[in-house]
Amino acid sequence: MGGVRLVSVTGVVGSDGRCKTCFRHWCCLIRWLVQELFPSLVLSHQMGGAGIVSVTGVVSSDGWCRNCFRHWCCLIRWLVQELFPSLVLSHQMVGGGIVSVTGVASSDGWCRNCFHHWCCLIRWVVQELFPSLVLSHQMGGAGIVSVTGVVSSDGWCRNCFRHWCCLIRWVVQELFPSLVFSHQMVGAGIVSVTGVVSSDGWCRNCFRHWCCLIRWVVQELFPSLVLSHQMVGAGIVPATGVVSSDGWCRNCFRHLCCLIRWLVQELFPSLVLPHQIVGAGIVSVANVV
Repeated sequence: MGGVRLVSVTGVVGSDGRCKTCFRHWCCLIRWLVQELFPSLVLSHQMGGAGIVSVTGVVSSDGWCRNCFRHWCCLIRWLVQELFPSLVLSHQMVGGGIVSVTGVASSDGWCRNCFHHWCCLIRWVVQELFPSLVLSHQMGGAGIVSVTGVVSSDGWCRNCFRHWCCLIRWVVQELFPSLVFSHQMVGAGIVSVTGVVSSDGWCRNCFRHWCCLIRWVVQELFPSLVLSHQMVGAGIVPATGVVSSDGWCRNCFRHLCCLIRWLVQELFPSLVLPHQIVGAGIVSVANVV
């Protein structure tokens, strides 16, 4: 991007705690990435605007930008339908699965078409996209639960993974069974809601931070990828690893949007981004401006 600027967690951020190069909402970043990667895609369900808002942008009275989906599951389902228009969804939700900030939601804040848990939605998407996939580690049930579904006493549905990293690793292993993991974790990386966890609430096989897990997955799937912007360390830290005083490991990006943009640039070096953000959008706690 020219003039790469790294900012630490002690660096300059906006008054609301967001770095100056951030999108305010994840949905804005995701939509922007989809448009960049698939420029010929005609979005059947157009949002009011571009779906992109800066931290100084105009937002609605409830803190949502006017172009936002209220729920992640709605955005993900919408993207799946847009990218795979011929896909017939075997488990139809009650409605379109899309809700605006003015949409009708249930009494607990979930729209009537929502999955209660992310892991349920992800599993459902994987099953829809790969119907012939035989899941080697079957969960107790279908892995799908509505907002009226039966959940365990701690708020987790009976088919859930407790941690995202466990679910992601499981999905990667299922989709790429021949993949040999160079950085093996202690165990299988899968834990149920009744599993053994460490004293700080992390299962013994967990990465402490999302960015560490995401970077690890990318390195495993693309071993020949030379990362142009190397972080200080491996970017992997267990729950017992050394972290900075503010709880971030020394190799972390402060914001997920920064990490995602960095990954896209690494994976698609020839991509010309028409909507450049102010800076590099990369943040590392090890590089102080």
